[in-house]
Amino acid sequence: MKETLNAILRELGHPARGRRDEDYLSDLVINYLRECGVAAVHLDEVQDSGRYKTKDSVDPFLKIFRNMLQHKEWPVCLIMTATPEDRELLNRDKTLLRRLRPMEMRPMTFKDDGKALRETLGKLFEDADLTDPGMLSMDEFVGILIHASAGRFGVAVEMSIEAIGECLAEGEKEIGRGILQMPTKCGWIATKSSIHLSRKIGSSSTP
Repeated sequence: MKETLNAILRELGHPARGRRDEDYLSDLVINYLRECGVAAVHLDEVQDSGRYKTKDSVDPFLKIFRNMLQHKEWPVCLIMTATPEDRELLNRDKTLLRRLRPMEMRPMTFKDDGKALRETLGKLFEDADLTDPGMLSMDEFVGILIHASAGRFGVAVEMSIEAIGECLAEGEKEIGRGILQMPTKCGWIATKSSIHLSRKIGSSSTP
């Protein structure tokens, strides 16, 4: 708990000095959030806060952030992102759960998310001033990328940003030249360094 509160204070540019208890740090966080005009706090990977902790340590953690939501002078909007394990953590505090609106992000599918992924990558290529030689128009390529990222939108974007970075570093003008190879007959897509290999959907062959 102290680590989380201290991390927030560091992000606000006001790290706590000396050994402080959780109540003091919590009040300090609220004061600096108000002073800095910060209305929302995003806690990522929340499941790690309680994975190996006891009820006695998890409950105070949840209580502090529940109190932030209902602070009289500076109520804070709380955004919590986590894996499905976080359900068990949040279910410990019904009061906190009533103040949150759970949203589940399911794995991507080509049918439901292929268009959005295609448009997102197209915008990334455009912003990087790189030409798409036709990869994004290929359903097979988009399907392989979804499969390679395990259906996770953020991972697919990260893979693409990495490829863009390699292109720019080598002075390439097309995203498909030398960095991302077009899907081959054996059903694999690889980076130039052959670090990332992803099996084509439905393929049982090996590279």
